Amino acid sequence: MTTIARRAAVSTTGTSCWRHAFGGGLVSLSMFAACVVWAAGCGADRGSDAESRSANVLLISLDTTRADRTGALGRADARTPELDRLAKTGICYTQCRTVAPTTLASHASIFTATHPHTHGTPRNGFVVHEDNTTIAELVAERGYQTAGVIGSFALDGRFAIDQGFDVWDQSFDRLDGIDAFDQDQRSATRVTDAALGAFDAFDPKRPWLLFVHYFDPHLPYLATEIDRARFGETSELTAEDIVRVRAESTAALGVPTELTRRFEAAYEAEMAYTDRELGRLLAALRARGALASTIVVVVGDHGENFYEHDDTFDHGHTLYETVLHVPLVVRLGANVDAGVATAGVRIDDPVTTIDVVPTILDRLGIDVPSRVEGRLLPPFDGVVSPGAPRSIFAEATKPWEDVEVESRWTNHYKARSIVDEGWKLVHTPYANREELYDLERDPGERRDLLRNARGEPTRGDVAAIRDRLRTKLDAFAAEADPLPSRFDPSQRQETIERLKRMGYLEDGAPPARRGGG
Repeated sequence: MTTIARRAAVSTTGTSCWRHAFGGGLVSLSMFAACVVWAAGCGADRGSDAESRSANVLLISLDTTRADRTGALGRADARTPELDRLAKTGICYTQCRTVAPTTLASHASIFTATHPHTHGTPRNGFVVHEDNTTIAELVAERGYQTAGVIGSFALDGRFAIDQGFDVWDQSFDRLDGIDAFDQDQRSATRVTDAALGAFDAFDPKRPWLLFVHYFDPHLPYLATEIDRARFGETSELTAEDIVRVRAESTAALGVPTELTRRFEAAYEAEMAYTDRELGRLLAALRARGALASTIVVVVGDHGENFYEHDDTFDHGHTLYETVLHVPLVVRLGANVDAGVATAGVRIDDPVTTIDVVPTILDRLGIDVPSRVEGRLLPPFDGVVSPGAPRSIFAEATKPWEDVEVESRWTNHYKARSIVDEGWKLVHTPYANREELYDLERDPGERRDLLRNARGEPTRGDVAAIRDRLRTKLDAFAAEADPLPSRFDPSQRQETIERLKRMGYLEDGAPPARRGGG
């Protein structure tokens, strides 16, 4: 059954490669010159440019997509040619992190450019408060047509994530998946078909925003037989396999096994399938002449732990790079005024998923709301000399209320993290635990310097670094000012049963580490 929610509008290629100066690296001469030209004109009203103001927006989210499983971000044997090609013709952000590791909270952050403790949606199953302002609402006020096509129940319209969208297409062709390890979802093929249908329904005389959500890399990794075979995996994984791989990988963290290899292969097969559909979507829109005046953004909503860390083959409980580091690519069509070179650029500065919307709004000449916490992505921020280092924050979304008490922010006791100048501190209040990692020397987060400081090489005094990051992280937590959120009351039992199947709720017990979101 197809459900399409309709809402009224709010109102009627180059080869340069550089390190953004903000990150202290090198800038190519041609890129520096382009940046200087851009900066010289930044006092002008860039929004007055007709092409910029009328640009269309194609925002694509890739669910459960690890950055390190894409060719664009360093995996030589990855089969993600479409994303890689887009990265080579646009801007590839090599150090993008999500601010929340589950689907609804992450997308609420992307749409509103705020952290969860501001937009107030702690995790899946809760309702996004109507006082949040989404990108769809902001562009609708300028006369844009808006449509969203989603791939999973986690973004069902009942959770009000569809605020500002004229059309919210949420037809699911796979119901419940493998036993209790999946959720209602739609295959990437059908997502692409629906997205093209939504585009074809747009009035060609008006600008548009199209949001497309691909969900396939999410557990249980039910890749097609053809895609599995490409990765040497011939049999389909079962619910029993999921139980077993979690037990095996939890018992021996960091040690790959034959079973974990099978799961990785199935995951990468799902990535390859999704990438192929991404390419089909872009090719079809290009054939329709739709991309020349379009801002294209492809972003991961969160990643996935495999066997490397606790919360194996899942996400939500932890804040390791395996779940936080996601791909982000921005490509401006030929008719969209960039003001700076954007083809084939790689940015190594730390950025986050909440930077996407401010950057799009800036390109469209639309004022950025004061509540927004994201920044303009470089090079659109105009920074051409070293600036102050940036701290990147994230908040976990699991477990549920079994670790919470009455407080104004229901995620107060869950894990939160800060990445600052190559150091990462994770504080998990309910477990009374802190972890400190040197990401430059230990990108896999295998050596917790607070537990194994003796004899470990460090880039400074461990205690001093911990205290500096702890002060910033505590200040971030103290800034929590969430809009009120509530668990969805409509069709409550159906929602609860679905969330149980997704692993978010258990009867009177802490939730099992299961997929979902």
